[in-house]
Amino acid sequence: MRHAHTLITALSFALLVACSGSKATELDAPSGTTPGTAVDPVSASDDPAAPHALGAIVLGESHASEGASKRIVSVTFVADAVASQAAPHVRVVAGCELALGASSEEPSSDASFEAGTIVIEGGASDIALSPPYASEADETGAPFTSGAKLAVQGSGARDVGFERFEETFTATELLVASPPLAKLPRTSVFSTGALPITWIAGSDQVVVTVSGKGGVLRCKADDATGHFDVPREVVTTALGGAGSLVLSVARERVEVRKGKKTKGIDVPPAGWLSLSTTSTETASFTCSGAECTGTTIATCQDCRTSLCKTEFDACTADATCPFLRTCLDACTTSSCRNACFAKWPEPAAKTKNGALYKCQCVNKCTSECAGECS
Repeated sequence: MRHAHTLITALSFALLVACSGSKATELDAPSGTTPGTAVDPVSASDDPAAPHALGAIVLGESHASEGASKRIVSVTFVADAVASQAAPHVRVVAGCELALGASSEEPSSDASFEAGTIVIEGGASDIALSPPYASEADETGAPFTSGAKLAVQGSGARDVGFERFEETFTATELLVASPPLAKLPRTSVFSTGALPITWIAGSDQVVVTVSGKGGVLRCKADDATGHFDVPREVVTTALGGAGSLVLSVARERVEVRKGKKTKGIDVPPAGWLSLSTTSTETASFTCSGAECTGTTIATCQDCRTSLCKTEFDACTADATCPFLRTCLDACTTSSCRNACFAKWPEPAAKTKNGALYKCQCVNKCTSECAGECS
């Protein structure tokens, strides 16, 4: 589902950009002219655009921190770009945008409106798609290398759609978070201050996304700085009172070519072509209890009922584990602990207490439970 969400986001960006008329590189010149830079995918201009058809070609990759890339390839053509453009449904939270439903839906493509066979060259391997264009995702390997010079050709629609075209464009640089998102300290992800995220700087557009039960929030960042501080309010909103969070950093470059020819009755004579490349890194995090809000955990009991809640609750629900736990908490010598195990010998109690001990004394509460673990 994560990669499908990335694909939908990329398609939405491409359509929004191409219809805006002001935020993308708009070239009416023939192929071979120097393309411009990236667009603002979060808040593209709402200026009305002249009627036009739209082709959106998206090449992307999405990877977990230090993991293999999953390929994203999508080709979409619509006869009336202005009519198909959905109004944005967002709420601003600490300068970032919280999606509110319909605006993130994948735009539909009319199978009868096409551009013939689409061939993309210059990437990791040549790509050819024929109508109806089935989107590809989750295949291993990015479809392009950083800054690759790509060429796209459309053989032309048989009946209704774009006539033959050829264009070149430049791929974005692959996104590399530094440190990798998965290596972010939990004390930074779940705390009371801003969440700092850094990446190897580039020159396109970067969007930091925070997703959870509370929704999906997108924050526009300056690629050239290689740094963005996610406001704590954004993290809290995304968590929505739950204990799971997904962070992603996406870099995108979109180049738009105008002046493409179309054919067919009641079809705008002009077509725009949006050429988009994206690269995304993601990581997932979980928290529980006080940790989710960055609340200071002062005692062993606070820590194990928060960070070791699953193990603590399992022991509490057992018939004898709570007695064994209480007995062991009071011990400072091995002979005392042996006496506790002799008094409460039930295997289930020992197993559940052992899981709690590992969580609080080895994994998550080593400092808070130093006395109980000695």
